[in-house]
Formats: sequence, C-alpha cells, structure tokens
Amino acid sequence: EPRVPLKKNKACCPFHPEKSPGFNVVPRKNRFHCFGCPKSGGPINFIREFEHVEFLPAVERLAKEFGVPIVHATRGQETVFKGTNPGRHERDLAGGG
Repeated sequence: EPRVPLKKNKACCPFHPEKSPGFNVVPRKNRFHCFGCPKSGGPINFIREFEHVEFLPAVERLAKEFGVPIVHATRGQETVFKGTNPGRHERDLAGGG
C-alpha cells in the first residue's frame, strides 16, 4: 500500500491539512513538492519527513523495502554505509530504474 495514494501524481499533502491536492510527485525527476507548505525533495527526504527519522534510518528503510543491500562500516566515531553504486540505488529506490 502506498504511503500517499496519488491520483495523476497528485494528492493532499501528508505533512499538513488541506482540502485540495497541493502535493505533487514528478516521477521522471524522482521529486515531490507541496505548493501549500515548504516540503519538497527526493525519496530519502520524503521518508525522513513522513516517518520522522534521520538520514541513515531513512536510507535503511528504503533499501529494505526495495531489496537493496547496505554494508555498514565504522570509521572512527562515524557510521558509513556503502553500496556498489549509490547514485543508481537512489534512483532505483525512487522507482526510476
């Protein structure tokens, strides 16, 4: 089930109450934008806002949902994640192939 049911790539914004659809998705650009609030971005930004999580958990959720493996490594105090081709994976996660 989709997080936001779209009709012709539009819906009421999931981030604020509205009566008419101001939330738009542009699949070919893997972007979303709401004309009623300042929310916009790509798939990772959407998950961060929609599920109220930080960057890494958003990436992990999308990767799990689409079957993209993530290898975790640590470097000093920071956690690093690696993929074979991160740019391709982000496009894949957005459904852009």
